[in-house]
Amino acid sequence: MGRAWNFASFLAVPMFVVLCWAADARAVVLTNLYYACTDMGAPNQSAGVLVGSEQFIGARFNVTDTISITAAGGHMFGIVGNVFGAIVKFTGDLDYPDSANLSTADVLRTFTFTPPPAWFSADITVNFNPLTLTPGEYGVVFGGGLFGATGFGGIPNNADQPPIGSPVFFGWNSDNGWHTDPTSPIGNPRLTVYVPEPSIAWLCGILPLLRRRTHRAHSP
Repeated sequence: MGRAWNFASFLAVPMFVVLCWAADARAVVLTNLYYACTDMGAPNQSAGVLVGSEQFIGARFNVTDTISITAAGGHMFGIVGNVFGAIVKFTGDLDYPDSANLSTADVLRTFTFTPPPAWFSADITVNFNPLTLTPGEYGVVFGGGLFGATGFGGIPNNADQPPIGSPVFFGWNSDNGWHTDPTSPIGNPRLTVYVPEPSIAWLCGILPLLRRRTHRAHSP
């Protein structure tokens, strides 16, 4: 079934044009889920896997066609302060990030954010500048103590978050370094990656070009 078109959506287009223009295509308002390692469980949780300066939690995902991702997230809650997320490029199934502090070239994007407080865990989405990924294997990972993130939080792994497909989790801690974490048949961390909503993605892609053309037209 095709996408419905209505007058309200027609009126909404100029608003998104303004948003993309002002942000130079850096803030995509609408996103589509590209990858999730589990189903979303019950929100408003206060227990789960700790993420902070002593422990990072991530999941691997595969890209089969060149895409642009604009957000990542998952089911999370905060305990104190902010945490970071990162997108990492892997060379294969046995590869891990090349550095403990995620400072090497295989780290393609980092971002910081403040999760909702404990008892109010939610399936959050954190927008960032569009990042082009070519076919291959990648990881999305969350932690603390880097990139200005000074806090820590939790990622619920309740029994109502069964895996989608066969996810592979990885992580880092101060005792074991980078390692692979086991996948549970019922409860796992939910981590997600998003691509732009199709009807908005082309606008955010073309507007930077239009801005450059306008700038040249007004140049002396």
